[in-house]
Amino acid sequence: MSSNKFWIKKNNLLVYWFVLFCFTFVNGEISYAASECDSPRPEWLFCEDFEVDKLSDTDWFYNSEGNPYFPSCTNACAEVTTKTSHSGSKSVRAYVPAGNSGASARGYQVFEGQEEIYISYYIRWQENPPFVFNSNRASHQTYIFAGTFNNPMNTDLTFYLDTEDVTIQPRLVIKAILQEGSSDLYISYPNEAYGSYKPIPWNIATPAGCIVGNWYKIEIHLKMNSFTGAIPNPDGIIRLWVDGTLVTEYTDAILRGPSFSTIKFKRFLFGPNYPPSGPPQGQDTYWDDILITKGYPLKAPVINAITIK
Repeated sequence: MSSNKFWIKKNNLLVYWFVLFCFTFVNGEISYAASECDSPRPEWLFCEDFEVDKLSDTDWFYNSEGNPYFPSCTNACAEVTTKTSHSGSKSVRAYVPAGNSGASARGYQVFEGQEEIYISYYIRWQENPPFVFNSNRASHQTYIFAGTFNNPMNTDLTFYLDTEDVTIQPRLVIKAILQEGSSDLYISYPNEAYGSYKPIPWNIATPAGCIVGNWYKIEIHLKMNSFTGAIPNPDGIIRLWVDGTLVTEYTDAILRGPSFSTIKFKRFLFGPNYPPSGPPQGQDTYWDDILITKGYPLKAPVINAITIK
């Protein structure tokens, strides 16, 4: 290559990187790549990066179907915001002031029922550590529902994402209030039967505590157990990753009994739950890049876009 051609190629590269820098560094903000929500895949059930103006634009509900989301920030509220984001320029904020139950700081999504799902999202606790009020564990941060849904606390099967007191270590918790009332409650994972509320151990690794003000990636893989006739097989799956580290894995769980053999995962809810007295300190939590897929991808899809502010 002649020296002139080398000079031209070198300077073209410099121009390219300069232009890229100008487009990505705006108002003190560096953005890498676009959200993968812009390029949906066939196995995706739902993808949300909150780049729209408000929750009602993307078919979020308030607690149940038939109630379109209506943000009201007089007290607690959920709203799309530009205050912080994992990718792009926006995320969703659930704000609960001190003394408020937080019931309106939620967003609820319904998707096609599935025997097996994979969910990933990013979460950030901004103002204070999650308030603890139940068994030394913080308020439910996200919910995954299967089967009958009367309200977030009254379902056939629910998985919560909770956090440990003080350390903010994410953990799955399971609840089967309607199955618990039946005569054929089989739900269990190895050596552990559960009913109304049961924290699921970290049997692979203990997650590091989360730091207020940082983004963390949560990934959950759930699969219903099968049946041989009316007998449930111990082949259900429960997996949890925190920032890419597998912390919980059970591949021989029973998640439904004979009278509930057809229930499927079909609902997702974000937003904290508090007792009527509310938290003693304001709670400010953010979510971004929520992805729900059919089954479990061989290579888990990752929304790689990062925003540095």
